[in-house]
Amino acid sequence: MNLLDHRHKTDRQPAIEQDAVRRLTHPVVSRIKRMASSTLRDHRHLGSLLYAWSWWGEGTELQEWTEALAASPAGLARLAEAFNGYGSSDHQHPLVKFINFPAAMTRAREWLAEGAVADDDKAGLQSLIDQVQRLAHLHGVHTDLVSPEEG
Repeated sequence: MNLLDHRHKTDRQPAIEQDAVRRLTHPVVSRIKRMASSTLRDHRHLGSLLYAWSWWGEGTELQEWTEALAASPAGLARLAEAFNGYGSSDHQHPLVKFINFPAAMTRAREWLAEGAVADDDKAGLQSLIDQVQRLAHLHGVHTDLVSPEEG
């Protein structure tokens, strides 16, 4: 549950006051932003840290950072790896919340077709495409991200 969510009001006193929550989340977001310029990309909890940044942060920095990372085969493969195993109640890939997903999928297909992708990145990009195809198939969702011959 999001500690700042107002939908679950009761007559009881909250366990943590909202101002206290804000005082706690500000240093967390500040630390994540500092990590973004150095170690965040390779952090083993990248997915969780990006979710925390999205819940508690403000502005466009998160979107700009993830878009910049997704602009390269290695970066997009790293994002795909970070969100491997994450789910979404709307049956979409979790990265939809962080990047221009259709554009990233188009780039992934182009990079793979060109064959100029490192083997590790190739596996990550293909895994991402496979995940999207499975989601579309499992949930009967039409998506342009699945090519017509595969759909």
